[in-house]
Amino acid sequence: MAFDRHRATLAGIASFLLTLLLFQAFANPQIWQGSYSWTTQQSAEDPTLAVPELLAPHLGAGHFKFTRKHIRVRQGARPDNRSLPALDTAFDPYFVATADLSQASMFETLRQLGEPQTLNLELPSPQYREHQVRLMFALATDVQHLSDNLEHMQFWMRQKGVSIFALVPPDERALELQAAWQKFGVDITIEQLDVSFFDGLLALIPKMHALAESKYKGKIEWFTILDDDTFIPSVSRFASTLAAYDHERPFYIGGMSEPKADLSGIGYFAYGGAGMVFSKGLVEELSPQMPECIKTASVEWGGDGRLAECVTRYTQTRLTYLRDLHQMDIVGDQSGIYESGFKPLTLHHWRGWTNTSVPMPKVAQVAALTGGRGLFQRFRFRDGYVLTNGFSLVKYQALAEQSTNPEAGGTVAASENTGAIDFTKTEFTWANGQMWEFDHSLGPFRPKHLPAEKKSWYFVDSIAEDQEGAGPVRQLYLAKGEKHQLPEAVELIWTQ
Repeated sequence: MAFDRHRATLAGIASFLLTLLLFQAFANPQIWQGSYSWTTQQSAEDPTLAVPELLAPHLGAGHFKFTRKHIRVRQGARPDNRSLPALDTAFDPYFVATADLSQASMFETLRQLGEPQTLNLELPSPQYREHQVRLMFALATDVQHLSDNLEHMQFWMRQKGVSIFALVPPDERALELQAAWQKFGVDITIEQLDVSFFDGLLALIPKMHALAESKYKGKIEWFTILDDDTFIPSVSRFASTLAAYDHERPFYIGGMSEPKADLSGIGYFAYGGAGMVFSKGLVEELSPQMPECIKTASVEWGGDGRLAECVTRYTQTRLTYLRDLHQMDIVGDQSGIYESGFKPLTLHHWRGWTNTSVPMPKVAQVAALTGGRGLFQRFRFRDGYVLTNGFSLVKYQALAEQSTNPEAGGTVAASENTGAIDFTKTEFTWANGQMWEFDHSLGPFRPKHLPAEKKSWYFVDSIAEDQEGAGPVRQLYLAKGEKHQLPEAVELIWTQ
């Protein structure tokens, strides 16, 4: 046991040192380019060079089919349409079988494919006004978890107007980590406190208030407590959503677990993974009460339940439910949610809590070109293909048949006709429970498609050729071969 603890300690130190090295790498790109510089610098001239680096971790050896498309994206003026009318463009993939990932084989494959077709896609206009809102995000965690979550946190923590407060147990590495994050451009304050996790979570309220008054002169308008594995796709949309509420008044805003059984069994309050949002007015009212509430809170369902107990015991404020704060307490295939056109303000359980794992740091690389609101944006092509940016490319058989049959709403009316598929409804793809148990949080629904009705290529990886976001972003979508069929890889090259 002593040896195991020693080994675990060494592993923790190694992970922490790696995190510091990553900070230096992000701050100074010359450090991390190293052996990859040849590939990233040359790929614009010879696109074959980037392909093996993108494909190798996911395909291994052997034959597979490959195709690629060039996507040129621009900001549009049209509103987002949940009914998903078809574009005038066909996706029309042309797959070429390749022997392996060697340079010679890939060169021959791309020679057969020729110049990739360019698809001009227009992002819908944002359905919100930009607002400059001062936000503080707070976490009760530990130094190791902060280190481990660098890759996804750095996407949203560096945004303008964002301040971070982390409360951690005593750890000699805390000040060094704080300095590294600050050097990286994150406005973060790490404080050490030797209390239990639940007490630390409750202590965040008065400590956030004190920090907001002393460091930010009372200018923080909204305080959000969340888990260290919560992802925020668009800070600007998050801020603009909160701007609709008066931060001087007491507001307690949050999302909840999606199944109704959780609400009846656990409780009706803001769940920590989705994010617990407190207005400046509520923090000012609640802070003086927290020392007493820390002593007496008795709810057993986690720190978020105890925080809700403090709010309801000491104030008249009650939960304002915000559906776009996603806890994602769903067991099973979550693809229907990601393909629904949803626009999450927060996203929890994205990395494998169930059998749906979405590599959000990789997904978010394209946000430099599309903006955060472009993540999971859907594009329906006239030949039955639907691209959900950062999650999947799907061919719906019913739509493909329409496109070749004008009498069934095909090429003549493809832009208006979705046939039997109602894209305003979420496909019910998971198996735990019935539709009615989730209709309050994710409905309305349509039934799950049969395998013969829907073929999917799922997002697995991405490479940003320019770390500042100005250059191309290469995405890889993969359909694994079944019943003696070859795997199929689709590369999308995003540019502006």
